[in-house]
Amino acid sequence: DKTDQLFKEDRDGYISFLTQHNKAGFSPLNSTSTAGHTGVCQLLLDKADQLFKEDRAGYISFLTHGDKDGFSPLNTASKAGHTGVCQLLLDKADQLFKDDRAGYRLLINSQTQQGFTPINNVAVQLKLNKDPQKRRKLQDIANLLLEKGADPSISNNKGWNAIRNNINQNKIKENCYAYGR
Repeated sequence: DKTDQLFKEDRDGYISFLTQHNKAGFSPLNSTSTAGHTGVCQLLLDKADQLFKEDRAGYISFLTHGDKDGFSPLNTASKAGHTGVCQLLLDKADQLFKDDRAGYRLLINSQTQQGFTPINNVAVQLKLNKDPQKRRKLQDIANLLLEKGADPSISNNKGWNAIRNNINQNKIKENCYAYGR
């Protein structure tokens, strides 16, 4: 591929390319997660596997970097209803944090500057969105996040958590109780 040829001898240049940010603070992984481009996200994660093989801290930073409002790739993908991207990011997090459950919980419960976690974002979108197809995707993401250990009791800066944000939507409350939260 052209990018591999361009950075063949320059690992640091390649890392810089993968981690650059636009004016809104979006890295390539943030942008592709927001847009729901699962294949491109997979490509970026595959490259990160190679480049950050000996740099776990660098990989974690790559995977969790938030935009100027603190939205990590998982925050943006969950809010936008991109199930495949969420699954991909959580699978990568499972690998990266297999011996560090505290680090994993920090990732899955990462908060934006307004205090929104991925599960809180999904709850808000479920409350606002009336499209049945979009709601199914959001519910799938809510189930996935809860299965993976998301904490729906974490409140945003206004004191609202995923259960309260979705008070009129009993499905997420049922799932929270089913997963013992």
